[in-house]
Amino acid sequence: MKFLRFLFIFAVSLLLVLVIQKHPSIETNLTSAFFAQKQGTLLQSLSQKSASEINVIFEGEDIEDTQTNKKAFLKNLDNDIKIKSFDVDELLNFYKKYKTNLLSKNDYNLLKNGQFGSVAKNAIDNIYNPFGFSVLPVKEDAFNLFTNYIKDFQLTTNDDLETDKCYEIITLKIQNAQSPTLVNKKIKGLVNFKPTKGVKIYYTGIPIHSYYASSKSIIEINIISFVSLIFVSCFIYWYFRSYKILLLIMGTILGGFCFGYIVTGLIFPKIHILLM
Repeated sequence: MKFLRFLFIFAVSLLLVLVIQKHPSIETNLTSAFFAQKQGTLLQSLSQKSASEINVIFEGEDIEDTQTNKKAFLKNLDNDIKIKSFDVDELLNFYKKYKTNLLSKNDYNLLKNGQFGSVAKNAIDNIYNPFGFSVLPVKEDAFNLFTNYIKDFQLTTNDDLETDKCYEIITLKIQNAQSPTLVNKKIKGLVNFKPTKGVKIYYTGIPIHSYYASSKSIIEINIISFVSLIFVSCFIYWYFRSYKILLLIMGTILGGFCFGYIVTGLIFPKIHILLM
């Protein structure tokens, strides 16, 4: 009996080492947990496109101070965080893949209300308009739906910002962002940057919101776990008059976690973060 127990522990330990060496990647895209690959292609692509991007806005009273802080900020960037340049062709090529799923707000309302003739008339007017244009050839976008969607893009103007302030805006992209823990460490390095007096920095983007949400959640989870552990420990001691049973419970939970990780890691190339 002891030999079989030893053999089982040895086999599980060996498999655990193999899985750790295999190092299955961690899937952090939440949409992949709810959509099949074909069903969620557009949603997953949009999510992945912006999931690692951060917009940084520098606001200052003087343009020189604002640019100086921007340069100092960029010098402290992590090696895995790169400046992303705005490429119109790249953006269009991305959306062209999903042109049949994209509608402008006006076209959506017209089609929803059954005003198909209005959609066709608008397309004909654009074709014969000397100043009209189409992103795609007419045979690929006969009713100008994709072109109208692109026209709906609104770029930020100075009217949306305070006119007595100076602004510098950059977009950053996190490279090799495989682990949420590693991403949070990189984000922490960004938000800890202290600008000089008179200059403020604003951050937007999914990684920023995830960082603050997860940081708050970690504190709350730790508090709940600590209180729960004390309560369970007191209850076990009151019922069994000993803490030894805790070792058996912790060993069972740890063994179940390791065995589940081994089986999942050996079968699947990726492990979703929701299963961790």
